Amino acid sequence: MLLKALVILFKEWKMWIFFLIPFVLVFFLDLGNAYNDKSYNDYKDLTNLLSWLFTGIMSLVSFSALFIAFTFENKLVTASKSLKRILKPYSLNKGDLRNTLINYENNLSKDHFLSVLYYVYLIITFFSILVWGTTLKFYRGFNYSEGFKLSIGNFLKIGSGAFFVIVCLSLMLISIALKLIRMNKDPLGKGYLPQIDKICDVDYLVGNKADIMEFFSLNFPILEVYKNPASSIVEHEVTFTLPITVSNFRFVIKLYQSEDRKGILTCFGSLANQMDKTEVGESYTCIVTNKLKEEIYHTINEKDCYGILKIYDKEKNVVAKYTLKKRVETEFNFHFEMDKKLLANFDGSKDRDYGLIESIQCHNGKLVNYQLEM
Repeated sequence: MLLKALVILFKEWKMWIFFLIPFVLVFFLDLGNAYNDKSYNDYKDLTNLLSWLFTGIMSLVSFSALFIAFTFENKLVTASKSLKRILKPYSLNKGDLRNTLINYENNLSKDHFLSVLYYVYLIITFFSILVWGTTLKFYRGFNYSEGFKLSIGNFLKIGSGAFFVIVCLSLMLISIALKLIRMNKDPLGKGYLPQIDKICDVDYLVGNKADIMEFFSLNFPILEVYKNPASSIVEHEVTFTLPITVSNFRFVIKLYQSEDRKGILTCFGSLANQMDKTEVGESYTCIVTNKLKEEIYHTINEKDCYGILKIYDKEKNVVAKYTLKKRVETEFNFHFEMDKKLLANFDGSKDRDYGLIESIQCHNGKLVNYQLEM
């Protein structure tokens, strides 16, 4: 992962150009007649002034950059902890999960001030290296051809050169740290923190070994059946609700009569391939049908029924399975919600019900459909 991080950093040529150009300019700098009596004193005073000014400016900017970087690093630490809680939400309830997702998005939201500070820091670093390198070359000329001798002159030459290298490396490390923070480097794990739309993606959760069974035991879909007696023509409506919107949510819900396990109705669908960040924490609700047959409505309402929910990944494998129970709210309204997890052996075999999802003709990226089994 360290090698991967270095490769990513080296691709950021804009950052490295701020370090390379001043070294090249100093290396090819022609001192010319800088050492004659008149010019030497003028240049000496000017280099001293510039070095002093840039030392003060660099100290102030570095302190500010480190302080702000520390603040944003704390936000990344909080986001990293939130990510672990989302992937393994064992101590959360539905409200906690929603708040964790929203807080994660807030902690990872792009801050333009940090970007401005980063480029200001690079510009000041550019001129600081240029000024300090010019000063060092002016005083010492980078000339070490005399060989090493135990003399105060050589020690001062080596010390001044070493100090310059240490300062340059320090500036480079601070720049890299700021860059990694801007790239949302995970401070508690490997790689980089994903954006919220990635986390709210079933395929990402499956690929990153999230506990899908636990996640959807909190964020379980609800199938609601409703009778509208107020209309001139009595309507029997079925709605589907997912409390927290996620993308690539592929599912099949089958309703059965408890007595003979005879199928009544199957609801299936696949939500959007890409969730908008503005939808974080919001619920998704759609009307499956408002023309449910009255006999089907009465069967579900009057009979003892249960449901089976299956959730799929992009490879058409079942990754979570639950039983659903009927909960009556009023005489005109009841719904099916999660009852318990089914500890099935998900061996990677294809489930034939996935063909229902494949048959969907997507409309605006979101669609839930149904079919009768009676």
